[in-house]
Amino acid sequence: MLHDAIALRPSPAGAPPGVPLARQAPSPCVVRVRAAGATALDHAPDHAPDDVPGDGLGRAGDWRVAGVELPPSATGSGAAGDLVEVLAAPDVRLVTLGPLDGAGGATAHDVLVRALARRRALGTGPFTVLHLDPLPRGAARTRQAVLELARAQDPGLAAWIARHGAFPGSVPDPAPPQATGARWLVEDAFCAGHPPPEALGITLVPSTAPWEALRRRLDQGARWALGAVSGSTGGPSPAQTLSDPCVRGFLRGFLDEFTGTAPGVPDDHLARYRAAVVTDLAAATGPLEPPPVPRLLRETVLPTLRRGLDRGHPVGHLALAAAAWLATSAGRSGGPGDDLDATALVRDHPGGLGPLVEDVRLTRVLQGALDRLAAGALGELGRAA
Repeated sequence: MLHDAIALRPSPAGAPPGVPLARQAPSPCVVRVRAAGATALDHAPDHAPDDVPGDGLGRAGDWRVAGVELPPSATGSGAAGDLVEVLAAPDVRLVTLGPLDGAGGATAHDVLVRALARRRALGTGPFTVLHLDPLPRGAARTRQAVLELARAQDPGLAAWIARHGAFPGSVPDPAPPQATGARWLVEDAFCAGHPPPEALGITLVPSTAPWEALRRRLDQGARWALGAVSGSTGGPSPAQTLSDPCVRGFLRGFLDEFTGTAPGVPDDHLARYRAAVVTDLAAATGPLEPPPVPRLLRETVLPTLRRGLDRGHPVGHLALAAAAWLATSAGRSGGPGDDLDATALVRDHPGGLGPLVEDVRLTRVLQGALDRLAAGALGELGRAA
């Protein structure tokens, strides 16, 4: 057991007889907790040690690493009690969780609260809980669940966890850098230290909020753009749509314009994210979801297009997608021979776009995009700029 891993070493040479043996604190430990039946690779990099033969300990720099399986239930389970004892050991500084279902999450939260309560009673500081969850805001949801459970048992315990504990955010990196192989971006907010990031397969960032926002923006924008230019309402899969090289080229150009910059995200990461979104969609076999409600057009796409005009940035792909969506939402094809008026489409759109007719530059750009669509521009999407 990890909590028995305190080794005794002899007193220094020449010490008087009867001097007790000194206790040598073990090196800090990270415990990987995973759901029953899950593999270590669900939340650990290929090269990180986990569940090595013998005592179940590997190494991550100067840290020991242990992999344990989450019991199926927190109630009436001796295994759950054993895990609480393991996590209560003072040398445990970091606990990582992989993806958990509802029952697994409840068990994990119960074990974490019991272990943290034990550490508080013993005068030991809390460990960091790192939940590597691909779903958005996984760390925030775990923190909330732990605090609510602790508050129901002991408000003082909840306050202690909230003040001294840490639940750093994490975001999967869809295109890990080859140099490190790090598969997760993790907020640099640990309460008890951490092993070398590369040993855990993570990259530390000041905050994961910009990455969360970028991921949502890219995914929503890409699906919206594909639906807009293909006129899809749940028909062909993204893979079928992107099998056309022109459409694929258009989507790349659209994402370049849609996310020209992302505050808090380095440009090289941004480029990898864009490429990963296209690659993921090109492998998706399910139906292409219909374009989102006009809110995305009104609050995200058109403002981005207007900022691009203000700054003199390319907006050709943005304009084509917006024009195609306006035409489709008006029940028109927007294709060859379909003569449409951009001002009328914006003014009469049911999504509350009317005030935008006052922006002459915008309606002029949209009119140019409609004219290109009428001239067959969908066949030249990759050269939309």
